[in-house]
Amino acid sequence: MNKNILTNFKEVKVKNQDGSVKKACVPKPMPEMVKETQSLLKGWPKVCGGEPFYHDWKSGTKVDYITNAAALLGLVGSLTGCPSKFLGFPGYHKPAEFFNELVRTGESYEAIEKLPHEPKMPDTYYACDIPEPGNGESLLGLVKRFNPATKADEDLILAAIVTLFWGGHGGQRPAFLITSDYGRGAGKTQFVLMLAHLVGGAILIDPNENIETTKQRLLSSEAMGKRVGLYDNIKSKKFSSAGIESQITASTISGKKMYKGEHSRPNTIVFFFTVNGAGLSKDLAQRCIIIKLDKAKYSSNWESGTRKYIDDHREKIIADIIAHLRRDAQQLRTVSRWGAWEGEVIARGEQPEEVQKLIRERQQTTDVDQEETQIIEDYFREKLSDYHYSTDTDKVYIPSKVATNWFNEATNERLSTIKVSRSLKQGIDEGSFDCIQGNTCKSYGRGFVWVGQQWDCISSVRLDLEHQIEINRKFN
Repeated sequence: MNKNILTNFKEVKVKNQDGSVKKACVPKPMPEMVKETQSLLKGWPKVCGGEPFYHDWKSGTKVDYITNAAALLGLVGSLTGCPSKFLGFPGYHKPAEFFNELVRTGESYEAIEKLPHEPKMPDTYYACDIPEPGNGESLLGLVKRFNPATKADEDLILAAIVTLFWGGHGGQRPAFLITSDYGRGAGKTQFVLMLAHLVGGAILIDPNENIETTKQRLLSSEAMGKRVGLYDNIKSKKFSSAGIESQITASTISGKKMYKGEHSRPNTIVFFFTVNGAGLSKDLAQRCIIIKLDKAKYSSNWESGTRKYIDDHREKIIADIIAHLRRDAQQLRTVSRWGAWEGEVIARGEQPEEVQKLIRERQQTTDVDQEETQIIEDYFREKLSDYHYSTDTDKVYIPSKVATNWFNEATNERLSTIKVSRSLKQGIDEGSFDCIQGNTCKSYGRGFVWVGQQWDCISSVRLDLEHQIEINRKFN
């Protein structure tokens, strides 16, 4: 029999009772079938996320997923030039059984990438060539097509582009928030879409979309090769989402994939937000790198011209990015929660410490929670001064009822004592307050403690606040 034919049987010679010899078929063991197939197909198919795939280098970066046994036998026939033969008798392995075993035993990867990373990510199949490092001109040409508000913003634009090709582990890429002091028309959305065009497009995400729905979309076949997730035109005085926050820092994106059940992918997506007048929760602000664009100076053909520039120079731009990521990194004195990214991306820029400083300053100004806690603490200080306490040297017990009233007056809210206590405790745990602390002495009752920054640690706690409030009320 032709050695290029895949079968679920093998021919053996059997002696008849009369001594003659004849050929007979017997079931072929599964390990033997798998080994023969790997040899016939030169190691194909390989497996990603439980799905077998085939890549023909002659077809460029195109990857074909093999969805069932019929597709597998079709691939075998195409590559060998011979149709497979499976006998359907009892005791012989069926095509579906063979398909499942080939998936189980195949060389497995966590992801397939059609563009390079530098360095390469582990357990990733790259259906692309890695270009030789470039001279930097094409990458610089792309950066110059944008309109940064400052020189440091130009460095951040470069960092955003480079991050799309950085091979750091999943969950180590910060999000980028694109804004402008000039409001609408600064080209924020187009900026992100041009970066996305370099890497095969963006996944457009509605900020109000349920996070589980978002995960399902990120795990879809159409999104698996994408590296940019865009939350466009956010409209909120204080944008906050626990789901989005965890999504940025998760090492993998896990959820339900249509028709496949539970699925996951390494979190190599770089998330972008576009917004006018950014206001973020503390957790989200700390996860974002804020880039400011200047007033737009783009011409009517800027978008088409930029797309053409990317299309004409894509290979050279990528080669320049590879070269940039192989440059010697400067030593950073301090790093944030994004230490790996700062050390591998920011540290390879021209002025990394200046860029770090700008990042921290903008995160603080964008942090609405920090601004609110400052308002609350200033109001508590003012009220204590009204009752003749020294806010620098006294330690004062503040009952929960009083703290609730002051909190609501400071924020113009009408929250319950439970919600106010939860909010104050969160601010205390995050280190957002300078003087407001939790009450560790249960004998005082439920409440909080004001500790002046010059308190001598010896003087006793003032427990007469409610009494002082009552006296003030009687005389006023």
